Parts: sequence; C-alpha cells; structure tokens
Amino acid sequence: MSDRLALETGANIRGCILNVNINADGNKKSISGPGAGNYFSVGKTFQDIEEVFGEKVLKENSAFIAHGTGTPLNRITESHILSTFAKEFGVESMPVTSLKSKLGHTMGTAGMDQLWGALGAMETQNCSGICTIPKIADDVFTENLDFYLKDQAFDKQKDIVMINSKGFGGNNATASVASANLTMSLIEKRYSKTDITKWEAKRETVLENRKVEKEKAINGSIEPIYEFDKDVLDLADLEVKKNHIKTSTGFNYKLSSDLKGKDFT
Repeated sequence: MSDRLALETGANIRGCILNVNINADGNKKSISGPGAGNYFSVGKTFQDIEEVFGEKVLKENSAFIAHGTGTPLNRITESHILSTFAKEFGVESMPVTSLKSKLGHTMGTAGMDQLWGALGAMETQNCSGICTIPKIADDVFTENLDFYLKDQAFDKQKDIVMINSKGFGGNNATASVASANLTMSLIEKRYSKTDITKWEAKRETVLENRKVEKEKAINGSIEPIYEFDKDVLDLADLEVKKNHIKTSTGFNYKLSSDLKGKDFT
C-alpha cells in the first residue's frame, strides 16, 4: 500500500520498496538464453539505493536475494551481473542467497517468496542460506560477493535487500526492499510529527486486533466472513445527472472529461 494509506489505517510498517526496475533482454537466440536486460535492472537498482540512502548504506548494509536458477548459463550470467555491480559500486563482500534451494521454483519465487525472505532477513538479521549444495560451482563469479551456503546471521546490520527476477523468457525485474527503520526515516521526512503520532496510536489498535485474530485462528474459533451482495449498487441506488452521479451510500462522482485541448490538437 502507499505510505499515505499506511498512516491512515495504522498499518504495521515492515519496510518499503524503493522502485521496481524492469528491462527486457531484446533479441535472443533462444528462450532460455540469457540477455543483457538484467544488467540494466540490477544496475538501476544499485543506483536507486545510492541515490536515496547514500553509498555507505549500499556498501555496508545491503544484501541480495538472487533469482538463483541453477542452469549453467543463468548462474554464470546472474553471478557476473552481481559481481560486476558490487565492484563498480565498491561493495566489498555483499551477502548473496537464493530461496529456490528451499522452496523450489514456485509461482511466487520472483515476488512474494523473495519479498517475505527479505523482510524476515532484515527483521531477524539472519539470512536463509543456499543449503542444498556443498560448494559454489567453478563457473560462478564470486568476486566481491559472499554466497551464504548455510543459514547464518549477517556480520553487519543489513537494512536493504535487493530481489531479482532473471527473465527466462526475456524480461527481467529487480527491486530494493528497505527495512522498517529506513522506511520510517523516509516517512519522517515526508509527514509531520502529528501525522506520525496519529499513526502510532492507530497501529496500537491494529496490533491488538491482530493478536486477537491470531488467537482465534489458533484456537479454531474464527468464523468466515461472508459478505456476498453487500453494498452492491443497482439502478435504484443511483441519481444520474449530466455532471455527476450520486449514490445511496453518499458517494458523489463528478462527471468530467480527462481530455484537454493539448491531448488532441
């Protein structure tokens, strides 16, 4: 959700995504053949972190969850991408892991699997390692990278985790996930102390409600919520005029064109 909505609802803020950089490979000799697109998406993500938080955070407080496909060409190219940009940006020993070793190639591997892994790693400062191999393959680039081959704690505080989708079919996406602490530092720049105080009060209620609902789920006492046909509007609920439509629920939708003269002249 947006930062504004998070404050309005009292959401428990666990982090934020700075940006999602997407680049296609362009011409390819085969569907599985790696292309150049992931260089662009990863490179831009490094730039995002340095732009927002500075080079110190990038160099000392960042880690990477790789797409982690074990096929030779993809493991070579992805490791080369990470190693290249780690060197270019002066990151001396960037922790690298992949979740496929434990979860397989799920439908969410490039999205929610990695996102949850990133949030958990930053909250606990423990990283899930690549536990299914005895060593890194000889053709993998390792310079300026620290591949975690077991579950272990970070040696330094990590507040940024990059996640990566290396396009098997030709598209690539890379994003940077910031910790709750870094996220709050951004929110404090954008919103007033009053806004944040109101959010803190609402969050207390949200956390209490979450605790109650969790206990219900554990005890098997939670009831399903069935709201079929609730608040569905039909013709009798609409007051239609030339310039607006009013609903029986109190919503007043103004009818006006989004097109301006410059759009079609």
